[in-house]
Amino acid sequence: MKKLNIKVIVLILLMLGGFILWFYNKNSTKITFNSEDPRISSIRINAPGTYGILTEDKNKINKIIKFLNSVSYYSGSDLELPSKDPDAMVFITDKEENVIDKISFYGDVVIYKKKKYKAPLFIYYRLERLCKSLGEK
Repeated sequence: MKKLNIKVIVLILLMLGGFILWFYNKNSTKITFNSEDPRISSIRINAPGTYGILTEDKNKINKIIKFLNSVSYYSGSDLELPSKDPDAMVFITDKEENVIDKISFYGDVVIYKKKKYKAPLFIYYRLERLCKSLGEK
């Protein structure tokens, strides 16, 4: 009888896990940055007082863009910004330092091209780890 209860619990947990994965994939979206844009000269990650990077190194730029393209966000136009100023920003710029593309992080809300998204858990930690792995502050 005890083995049957354990099997039922495991089955329920597997079904719940499957539902969570389905729901996550159904409601998540990717933001895609073009790493092949020939205008890209530099990339900057700003997170005042904690970590950041400014680089013109093409390998680092590609790693940052690959990271950004791997992140899944949740759509949600009804999201409210927790503050007026972003906690972190990523800018992709050209040789004249004109912004080609950018993404802004306000708490758990992300703004990209005037659309709001819910940020995934630990996004700030992941950005910090990325900067550290590239040898920056």
